[in-house]
Amino acid sequence: MSDTIQLIKDKRRDILVGEIGALLHDIGKCHPYFIRTNSKENEKGLPHHAREIDKFMNPQFIDAVRKTKIKLDDEETTIYDFIRYHHDVKDGEDSIFKYLEKCDKMDSADDKGIVRRKQSKDNTIISSPFGFPKERIDLQCLQKRLDDLQHILIRIFQKYISGALNIACFRECLINNLKTTYSHALGETRIPSNDVTLWDHSYSTASLFKSVLCAITLGESPDAKKLQWRIFGLCWDGIGFIEKGRKIADILQRNKIIEEIKSDLRKKFEEEIPIGNAIYEDNNGLYFTFPALSNDKTKELAENCAKIGLEIIRNKSDNELWPFFTLSRASRTLTTLAEELKFASQKRNIPRMTPKLFIEGKEENRFDNPETPVPENGKDICPVCRLRVKPEKDERCDVCEERKKGRLKSWLGNREDTIWIDEVADKNNRIALLTLSFNLDKWLDGTMVGTIYSQSFEEWKDSKKSK
Repeated sequence: MSDTIQLIKDKRRDILVGEIGALLHDIGKCHPYFIRTNSKENEKGLPHHAREIDKFMNPQFIDAVRKTKIKLDDEETTIYDFIRYHHDVKDGEDSIFKYLEKCDKMDSADDKGIVRRKQSKDNTIISSPFGFPKERIDLQCLQKRLDDLQHILIRIFQKYISGALNIACFRECLINNLKTTYSHALGETRIPSNDVTLWDHSYSTASLFKSVLCAITLGESPDAKKLQWRIFGLCWDGIGFIEKGRKIADILQRNKIIEEIKSDLRKKFEEEIPIGNAIYEDNNGLYFTFPALSNDKTKELAENCAKIGLEIIRNKSDNELWPFFTLSRASRTLTTLAEELKFASQKRNIPRMTPKLFIEGKEENRFDNPETPVPENGKDICPVCRLRVKPEKDERCDVCEERKKGRLKSWLGNREDTIWIDEVADKNNRIALLTLSFNLDKWLDGTMVGTIYSQSFEEWKDSKKSK
């Protein structure tokens, strides 16, 4: 195991606790006070969502987050401090909060853009990025959700503090419950940024902060005023892999394999070797936030992560997926994701490309390829995977046959859904498979940004900038 990987593993607990602190840093925005103080009515005299959190949060919750500590570079702090002090960092202060504050502000800048108009406290809407109303926030329901969340979190924290939960289970339980509640609250109430839920903002901030903690673990001293990140991509031709399925069972099983690969990769690079968090995924790959390190450390860590990812992808797909890996340029924003997706789409068109690592678009390392079996007498190539050999009398190879049987075994154990298609076939017993896909490239690279609601012409005309 390389030194960089071992250093990250040694500090794994503190990195994950730091991530949890970042996920909880704005929990006060779940309270109705946040909506009221930021509404058109502008209610005064209510506690601030962070600075006065003791006044409106459950005392047991406050006690639990005070007892959960993180230690990096001989600096020990608590999750309570993450919530209470992330807006109170003084210029020149040398503390971990300066990094959280910058991650918070930089994600807010990416999320919000230009905010225009406050909403009424009784009609605060969560909208889609295209400006369509999705949900109206009922303040009583919001309070109930926060109360329920606090009771759940108190139990989770108490189990972790007592040792009944390990750090991985602690993180998973906390994320599952936060996502449910945070998705019904806003990170920004003003229009048009009311499409940013509290979960969107908290997860993005925690992902950036997690990669900064990873960099600190590896001996870096990031400049809080010039923080940068990279994006690490694990890419493959998932659509081509799925399309090789000749029957419904083949297609579903291949899709399941891709989902299992992504799940294993998330567990590996979010929990076991916490370099960051997954920020984008589709059938063709998975992309993580990655620390911006000095050149030698960057290459070493990326190569080691690529080797680990390659082993997972090969084992899960029985060597059918031929992956490659990308590492973006260092940037102060994650909008470089559009560049990485475009680059990956070009490389994906190369059939059975030798697994490689591309750093900033340049090939840096190649990895060994699995040997392709050669047909012998009495054997030929499997028509499903088109990779392994099979006896001439068989319809498919052993691996593909086992995948097909797996679906039938699953159905026999739980017959809630049908696996038979006779009821949808026409009178000649024919069916068709309809496939739908949606290309996000032009939204990700900004070409179609005009379709996302930012302001009306009247708002622009009446603004100070236009005058």
